[in-house]
Amino acid sequence: MNGPLEGVRVLDLTRLLPGNYCTLVMAALGADVIKVEDHGAGDYIRRYGTQVEGTGVIDHQVNRGKRSICLDLKDGRERGHFEALVATSNILVESFRPGTLAKLGYPVERLHELRPDLVIASISGFGNDGPLASAHAHDLNFMALSGLLDRLGEVGGDPQPLPIPLADLLGGMVSATFTIPYLRRAEATGQGAVIDAPLFEALALMPSSLLAEIVAAPVTGAAVGGRGEFKLGAGLATYAVYPAKDGHVALVAQEPHFWDGLVEVVGLHDLSAGQRDPAAQDEIRARLTAFFGVRTKAEIEAAFAGRPACISLLQSYEEMLAGPHAVARGYLRTDTDAPVPELALPVTVDGVRPRATTRSPGQGEHTAEILAELGRT
Repeated sequence: MNGPLEGVRVLDLTRLLPGNYCTLVMAALGADVIKVEDHGAGDYIRRYGTQVEGTGVIDHQVNRGKRSICLDLKDGRERGHFEALVATSNILVESFRPGTLAKLGYPVERLHELRPDLVIASISGFGNDGPLASAHAHDLNFMALSGLLDRLGEVGGDPQPLPIPLADLLGGMVSATFTIPYLRRAEATGQGAVIDAPLFEALALMPSSLLAEIVAAPVTGAAVGGRGEFKLGAGLATYAVYPAKDGHVALVAQEPHFWDGLVEVVGLHDLSAGQRDPAAQDEIRARLTAFFGVRTKAEIEAAFAGRPACISLLQSYEEMLAGPHAVARGYLRTDTDAPVPELALPVTVDGVRPRATTRSPGQGEHTAEILAELGRT
């Protein structure tokens, strides 16, 4: 399938997950993504986590469909190679600390001299300006500073970090979402753009079902409660996880028809008026705990069969990927030359999933090939 970015060249100067995920999306949409790596460590995501055939599993996933060239941006001749690449590229994505690229001799003004319509995506921790611009941070730090970590955990307990790099993943998606459309303006006007996409802001400002109440209430001056007390963070008994005899179930009964179904199955008729009443939450929670605790997951599923209910049996990642829905929707692909199965991108277009079809490149694997295309050696 020819993607909508066919003919677009992207220079990827990033390291680790956010920038690599951003450019993976572009590669899957048809762009020619060229990873520019140094001659030393290169992209150290290659060494992170479980190793398969000498490189990390994450690298096998996020660097599919790209090419790699090794260049030393402090070497005069190789700077010439880099500038030739910039001049033939439509997008440049970088994840250096703010000011680093300028110190190497490539501030925005210089990059736009080389390519006036270049769209530049700058992925950093806190943005290119502001008091935190030069601060060191990773995902857990962003969670701590954003207010999110303060809300995660049980009432009276310690904050509980998420087991996923949420800021990294959101930051990569936000960068791609806001960078790609500016190609259209660049094509129409010859004017480039600079997309400043901080990971911290992706976590702190993105509206979602989880963040909406946590962020929206303080913005309006309303109280949202402490850790474990806001409505979608265990504050409501009908938005919670309950133990079953052989596992756990996740329950959401916010809408009236879901609540009515829960009332009928569990026998909460005497509490039917207290769905959102703070004073009734402990009693509702106790009754639900008793109901689910003496039943297996299969029995719970049978009890709610045919009724409107948002009840999900908790499953592991392994169970999810092997489940019938994942198989039917093609979450994993094995028809690839990569040594690990390919995780799908979370979208289909005209019934087909965009995908980067080649395996992740070795460091500098395509240096000679790319230079030859530029007429350089």
